Amino acid sequence: NANQLRLTAGNTAWDVRMNLDTMNANGEWEVGVDNTTFNIANTDQGGTPPFNITYDKKIGIGTGSPSYPLHVVTATGGTRAKYWLRDG
Repeated sequence: NANQLRLTAGNTAWDVRMNLDTMNANGEWEVGVDNTTFNIANTDQGGTPPFNITYDKKIGIGTGSPSYPLHVVTATGGTRAKYWLRDG
């Protein structure tokens, strides 16, 4: 399809990445795939990408290895997750 952007690793040992940079101190973000996990990270901040989706449909926020359908980890041990369920 002529309207697609496709990024392909040239080798199965490589990860696919796309960098988005606003050119300020905290503005460089990276979207990519590490083997079987899709992630979004602020590369200026480093560390574990704060948002990950695994091949088996688990979402991790603050963890690179989610164990549950939605796995949220904070550095301070505070609130792990809040959600609001709307009926209807």
